[in-house]
Amino acid sequence: MLDLSYMHNLSKIPRQLISNFVKLQIFRIGRLRSGGYGVDNVLSWGMEKLIEELKGLQHLNILSIPIKGMSSLERFLSFNLFRCCTQALELSDFGVKVFNVLCLENMEHLETLEFLNCESMKEIKMEKLHPWVFSSTNYTSRFHTLSTVRIFE
Repeated sequence: MLDLSYMHNLSKIPRQLISNFVKLQIFRIGRLRSGGYGVDNVLSWGMEKLIEELKGLQHLNILSIPIKGMSSLERFLSFNLFRCCTQALELSDFGVKVFNVLCLENMEHLETLEFLNCESMKEIKMEKLHPWVFSSTNYTSRFHTLSTVRIFE
């Protein structure tokens, strides 16, 4: 287990450090202060470098991570490993006016969802991503593990 969730002043994690913990099962990292993190730092670029490091951890069972920006979220969602182990997501600095929460519908164990610094976001909606696909599934049941949603300005 590596729990960095209360290390708010953490400013650097060198590249290839996290990926060397090949048997890591639990990884938590919380809200970090903003700042320039440098090239050799996985905390830079909206956590995309950290996402790259984490995708190689085949034993990962529990993940809590902050993600900055829609492009980083899309990158994160493209890896199946994260779909089954993500327990908490902190989404920040999204430059979108409308956020479709159903992009997170395949997160099997998502318990906590937080939105921070998303001033441009005016609406959160639940709309089918592919309207041409008929489904009798109740979409609210997709989030059966979700117990906490927080929205901060």
